[in-house]
Amino acid sequence: MNERRGTGKEIGLMNESSIHAELKKRYLKGSARSEQQVGDYVVDILAGRKRVVEIQTSGFSKLKRKLRALLETHKVRIVYPLAVEKQLVVYDAHCRKVVYRRKSPLRQSILDIAREAAQISALLASPNLELEVLLTREEDVRAQDGAGSWRRKGVSIIDRRLVEIVDRKVFRDVEDFRTLLPEKCPREFTNRQLAETMGVPVEKVQLVTYFLKKIGIVKVARREGNTHVMRFAKRRPGGRSRVGRRSGGQRAKRSAVGV
Repeated sequence: MNERRGTGKEIGLMNESSIHAELKKRYLKGSARSEQQVGDYVVDILAGRKRVVEIQTSGFSKLKRKLRALLETHKVRIVYPLAVEKQLVVYDAHCRKVVYRRKSPLRQSILDIAREAAQISALLASPNLELEVLLTREEDVRAQDGAGSWRRKGVSIIDRRLVEIVDRKVFRDVEDFRTLLPEKCPREFTNRQLAETMGVPVEKVQLVTYFLKKIGIVKVARREGNTHVMRFAKRRPGGRSRVGRRSGGQRAKRSAVGV
């Protein structure tokens, strides 16, 4: 899909969003090369002979076939940005003048990775796969060109720009996804109880627990009417949770990139 990016006074056509291009540039270090053919697929970054970095700025469902093939021969890190803060920048129809800016009320969090990770749940146990989530501040660039959705009153979404990376979290093992739920979870819990504890909508918690059940981290202990009472499953033998520990978090913050 072609998108347009602001450069000075106007916005030009491009084949990838600004945030994808910027992240690719940041991860392209040393002898790493971009847009390389690996088997039947072109990868964003090939670092050495057997390490791949895929910058994913849209849904994971279209990535499954490619990922399944790459994991047979390469170590793969998926880099996925989530916007914890987003500024809407709206241009005129000719994309030359900013009409207005405003902060978007929509804010993502680390919990939003559950929706996408559920699409590749069968692949997450691969020792060759890592998932790095970037919590970002972004600009959502739009144009009043009359070509957009009726829900946006004809305003088109034309680009997504990276402003800042505020934090990052790397999931190296299925067990690491336990950290999506509070560290001091009660022994048994419901979605509504978790939502109250975490201060988030129950619908978001339902997506998280659905994903955690798919990968065997959470299981249903019993039912009370129509309500599922859940608890953590036993940790897998040899499984290590390397996300959430103080030292691991500090290392992740200090590491600008890396596979």
